[in-house]
Amino acid sequence: MIELTDSISKIFSRDSQDGYAILTYCDISIEFTNQTLEDCLQLIINKFPILKQSIVEKNSSVFLEDDTTFNITNHYKIIYDSFDHFDSYIDPLLNSKFETKSKWLFHYLVDTSSKKYRTYFKIDHSYADGYKIIEMLMSPLQPINIPKQFKRSTTIWNTLYYIIIGTIVLFFNLCKILIESLSLTPIPNIQKTDHLRCKHFKLSDIKHFAQKHNITVNDFLYALLVKTDSLYTNHKREIVTLSPINISGSQHLNNMAPIVNKITNTIDNKDLFQNVHHTFNSYKYSLYIPIVSFLLHYIVPIIPLYAQSSLYESVIYRCDYVYTNVIGPTHESFEDIHFLTLAKNKEIVFNIISSNDHINIICSFKEGVLEDKRRFEECIYMAYEHLIKSEA
Repeated sequence: MIELTDSISKIFSRDSQDGYAILTYCDISIEFTNQTLEDCLQLIINKFPILKQSIVEKNSSVFLEDDTTFNITNHYKIIYDSFDHFDSYIDPLLNSKFETKSKWLFHYLVDTSSKKYRTYFKIDHSYADGYKIIEMLMSPLQPINIPKQFKRSTTIWNTLYYIIIGTIVLFFNLCKILIESLSLTPIPNIQKTDHLRCKHFKLSDIKHFAQKHNITVNDFLYALLVKTDSLYTNHKREIVTLSPINISGSQHLNNMAPIVNKITNTIDNKDLFQNVHHTFNSYKYSLYIPIVSFLLHYIVPIIPLYAQSSLYESVIYRCDYVYTNVIGPTHESFEDIHFLTLAKNKEIVFNIISSNDHINIICSFKEGVLEDKRRFEECIYMAYEHLIKSEA
């Protein structure tokens, strides 16, 4: 057995409901036979042996343990069906429990008449983050460059400002949200996870707008979340969001630190873009990420695992949204890619990934959290039009 030192993965591993299990699906142009598919999966397993392991907790420590019952044939299926039915597999796959000790599965869907192919890959979040999953899926096809930590390059005066003022403000806001979270008593939500998939947005259009207004694509997409909430709720409120940010290349299973932010949902477009851009710049150039990375690696492991898990539960319960934005892979065999995660309580998860010139968004949430799914989706499109046509 190998002891797991990754704090985020350890916390996820304690979740009895498979935590934020991740379902990724890709429309591809590759036709597999049973043997070639098994060979392909075996290549992935050879490169990522954790896929033959289970994560177990013993004496308040977490370990990777070889799965002695592992059989690759228990982890994949080939399903022949009409392309029109491919989407119907999303809900049952997302909400199903893993039936194997090593928590992952792979389904390959084939429409022989139209020569359409789709892969579904589900894995427990304690095994991998978004970029690790992409690395796994793409490893038989091409080498993957995993996004590194933020590049820290700005003027000396901005650097000093963010290092001193930005760091203080970010940790002050974090502490306020943590105190709010600890004052709440999480109530488990046992409903299944529902979802809605948006029509794709053009990445090139968003890039053009972002360059014109000196913001980033990520700023725009985060603003889209805020504007959507304003249109859907139709009243002013402060929303709390949780976002993961890459901190250590590919060193761990989950190479991310949490960003917890509070923002008013009725800010006008110009101020909204400025607010969001300033906030993400603060994370980018301040000492927040290095300090949180240090805490996760050296201080958090000292805290009892049950206390870490309890804090995680409280923060998630306080959040209105979880925001995840992933840079998707580019390969001639990948026509499109989406992903979504299990929701936990009352939060709405914005699962965003780029694919060629597409920005694909799937929102996942517990049944009943959104009283009107159709209107929420329409609010996303309205928010996009408001933002992309603004003169911010």
